[in-house]
Amino acid sequence: MKFLSSKLVKIAGVLVAFIVLGFSIDLSAQAPSGNVIDYKVIPGGDTLMLNRQYSDYWYGITLGMQLATYFGDLNANTFPDQPNNPFNRIINYGSATGAGYFAGGLFEYNPKGSDWGFRFNVNFADIRNFSTEVLTVDTLNTRFEISASTYQVNFSPSVRYNSAIEGLHFTGGFNIELLTSNDGNHIQKSINSGDVKFDNNLEFKDISLGYGFNIGFGYDLFFADISKQFRTLISPFAELQYRSSYFQDNGSSWGSLIAKFGFKLKFGKDDVDYDTLFFDPTYEPPPAYFAQINQSEIVEFEFNTSYDSDFPSSWLAYIPLAKKPDEVVLAELNEVTPQNRGDETVAASAPELSDNKAIQSPGAAPGAKKREIQINKNELKRFSYARSSNTNPTKEMKDYLDKIAEYLKANPSSRVLIVGHSDPASSLAEATRLSRARAERIQNYLFSLQVPRSKVTIDAKGSTEVIKPNTDEEGRRANRRVEITVLD
Repeated sequence: MKFLSSKLVKIAGVLVAFIVLGFSIDLSAQAPSGNVIDYKVIPGGDTLMLNRQYSDYWYGITLGMQLATYFGDLNANTFPDQPNNPFNRIINYGSATGAGYFAGGLFEYNPKGSDWGFRFNVNFADIRNFSTEVLTVDTLNTRFEISASTYQVNFSPSVRYNSAIEGLHFTGGFNIELLTSNDGNHIQKSINSGDVKFDNNLEFKDISLGYGFNIGFGYDLFFADISKQFRTLISPFAELQYRSSYFQDNGSSWGSLIAKFGFKLKFGKDDVDYDTLFFDPTYEPPPAYFAQINQSEIVEFEFNTSYDSDFPSSWLAYIPLAKKPDEVVLAELNEVTPQNRGDETVAASAPELSDNKAIQSPGAAPGAKKREIQINKNELKRFSYARSSNTNPTKEMKDYLDKIAEYLKANPSSRVLIVGHSDPASSLAEATRLSRARAERIQNYLFSLQVPRSKVTIDAKGSTEVIKPNTDEEGRRANRRVEITVLD
């Protein structure tokens, strides 16, 4: 008993130290978005792109075991079932230990991109067993013992804080316990009289609500993808609870410290955005690439970097396609269908060919103050993203892409190169996926403006080409970017 009690105290100390350390250093992060892109070909040849993200709302179950240590005063009669017995004195019990298990349900609100969330947990089956004893000083060397079980419902609302380690989170809140039933035995052993034993049923009658607080931590692990609609996470966790006494019999006041260990199985319906990749009957293969090893430009990587996947093994050399005759380009442009976009209409007629190095956007409506966007050939334009999980084009990007679409139609010999980048906040594989998603989203936006596929080339560099140190948020934001270049 004493060993188990001291072990619980050590566990409690480790949990408290871990929580205090976690909140005392900079562990700020956001809840992961869980970006996944699925494709589905629909009638007519178009492709439906499903951009899936984690839901903000999660539902599930929680299961686990618990260890408890009790302290304070637990007062019980010598003969619990004989209230009128004149020898029915009160025995005082101090500390005790116990164990048990629990099962219940949970609701969690964990918004994407937020540091904080909320959790509400209800354990419908919360069962604990405990035992305690006391030795009285009398001629019979009498020993009294209580062995009992309690059945309660536990309500635990708490907040969730997401750490910088994706999936690792801390929780803290309060709990209310309603004791539904209890049963036990009150045992009296008189050793000096020949090991005489009296065993009486014990049930506490004067019951109140138990209340207290809880702190803990958990780790979300991806578990399953169900029908491309739901995601399932499994979350091992450890939690420390303090609970006040709900035994009031004979002036009892008996608190407890409970260490819970288990896992949560959570289900969430994905948030889905739909994009359409329109079928292009005039599709031409993209420009050809080939790989060559350049001994004078070998890239060396230090082994203490954060990359955990294969490194780029060679430089890529670009071979452009042969330039089309102007007559063929004009014929292609005349076949383009106009597309009405809000208050603007892009004409389908072929404008006069021009070799100018720049084209300016048309003037704004009278009285409106609108910044003019200028497209220059061979000029690299960078756009950054506010968060690591962002992949959709911003309003600023779309305004620039609108002008690029007009420029490419006015200059048929030109094309555009889009290169996606990411900050090294995660593995190289994840950074590469994010950078490619950024480039593909911009490519799809240009396709929706009737830009031919042969005019758009994309590339993804992951986090291999940073332009600023990643020591602060300003540097990381600069590195998660897309680079857009209009080429001759």
